[in-house]
Amino acid sequence: MSSLHTAGRGMYAGFVPGFVVISGSMFAGKSEELIRRLKRWKRTDLGVITFKPVLDTRSENITSRNGCSLEAIEVHASAQMIEFVKETDKIIGVDEIHFFDPDLPKVLLELVRMGKLVIAAGLSTDFNGEPFENTMRAMALATEVTIEFAVCDICQSQYAVRSQLLVPSSSRILVGDKDEYSPRCIECFEPPSQTPT
Repeated sequence: MSSLHTAGRGMYAGFVPGFVVISGSMFAGKSEELIRRLKRWKRTDLGVITFKPVLDTRSENITSRNGCSLEAIEVHASAQMIEFVKETDKIIGVDEIHFFDPDLPKVLLELVRMGKLVIAAGLSTDFNGEPFENTMRAMALATEVTIEFAVCDICQSQYAVRSQLLVPSSSRILVGDKDEYSPRCIECFEPPSQTPT
């Protein structure tokens, strides 16, 4: 194959700086999709770096419920990510964006302006069905938005977009799994104030 033919290919083929947001309810496969995309980029010569918030105490890595995982740097504040990113890091992965501080969308946009491809994943709504501000703002600023759907535990609809809280909680943020949450479609979702006790 001639060098002319390969000039547009190689380590930068397909790379365009941008801002991708993967959103949806719990159990929708957001982290799985994030890991899938990042692992594809890891097969290239481009630098890939991944972050997660310390509030996500389930694992030290980004981990999906189907067993996939990816090493990640835990940060307390979104601005810390800028300190870790090197010039050679071209793809930035961020999981659980709803757990971060309100500066997150601004920080991610700054990374895009630095010539990075940012791929971020997070919950779209809380257990009251109210949008998470970070995710909502990130989606509005993104160059690409992907919505992942779960399967409703009640009617088996393929379009579950809500996270039904199954235990009492006074906090908007409750890290949990199947014992604490259930994926629901809009029709089957019951806001906590309407949930029978």
